[in-house]
Amino acid sequence: MPEAEVQDGDEDPVAQVPVPNEFRCPHCPKINTTRASFNKHINTHTKPYSCHCGVSKATQRDLDRHQDTHGKIRRYFCPVAGCAWHVAGIKSGFSRRLDNAKRHLKSHAKHETLFVLREDSQGRLSRA
Repeated sequence: MPEAEVQDGDEDPVAQVPVPNEFRCPHCPKINTTRASFNKHINTHTKPYSCHCGVSKATQRDLDRHQDTHGKIRRYFCPVAGCAWHVAGIKSGFSRRLDNAKRHLKSHAKHETLFVLREDSQGRLSRA
């Protein structure tokens, strides 16, 4: 059987067929294998979650963390007396994020619990 001739200007028809499960980002070289991961990645460029202060974030979780910086926030304190991050040692608190507080707590191997304080509108701290 004779081969099809490719003339100048003709494109290879195989090159035009999209690869299944390949989602290319129009903003960067990233290639995703699922529509869900593609949509999540696109948000890193578009940052659709906006705060009243003008900051935009890629995820709702990132926006929630950012908004904690504006006011009444949950602060985590180290339960170890004598630690610089113990509630008696620093009013501003140890961490705004539980994951950071847990990482700190591992430095005190025998202690396993944290407690959370909430600041009211007058700046008073109480257990949440």
